[in-house]
Amino acid sequence: GYLAFPPNFIRCWPPQGATQALNVAFRKAQGKYVMLLCDDMEPRVFLLKRAVEFMEAHPEVGQGALYVATPNQRCHVPPWLGWMYAQVWIVRRVVGEEVGWYEPACRHAFVDNDFSAKILQAGHGVVAIPGACVKGNAINDGTHEESASRALEDEALIKKKWQPLEKELSALWKEKWQKLSGPLECAHPH
Repeated sequence: GYLAFPPNFIRCWPPQGATQALNVAFRKAQGKYVMLLCDDMEPRVFLLKRAVEFMEAHPEVGQGALYVATPNQRCHVPPWLGWMYAQVWIVRRVVGEEVGWYEPACRHAFVDNDFSAKILQAGHGVVAIPGACVKGNAINDGTHEESASRALEDEALIKKKWQPLEKELSALWKEKWQKLSGPLECAHPH
């Protein structure tokens, strides 16, 4: 099967924020793949199977972006600075280890943008997995509410890091990965 059963629960104490907790979990992962879903997400039927099969069929892809539909947005995968990034995803564990998982200087905002950019810069694909959809039930989940006060600081830090490479990474993504990627909006009705 795809899932470890029973699941392994990891307690992060004392609390150090969402990014630190996620990095602890990512580093303790033991499987070939790590998948991130937010606390308000409902996976669509066959999500895990479809995501793993796509990654197995495309070993050059480091991160597969999952489509997200929320009460205020159509099912989509967002672009950022000219390339695609993954808000929720499946990644090869070895790729996450290679690039260093989430940026510890950020509380939570923009860590996903940074993570996708690091994967792309390391030469691995970042693409949307056609038909791999999740439904988000809240407009903002608990981690976003927790980090709202630091979001602007996190955004400034990550943009400062990646804007100088915007043209280079955008051209790389469009040339090498856009054809393999699904479209930015999912064709399935939700």
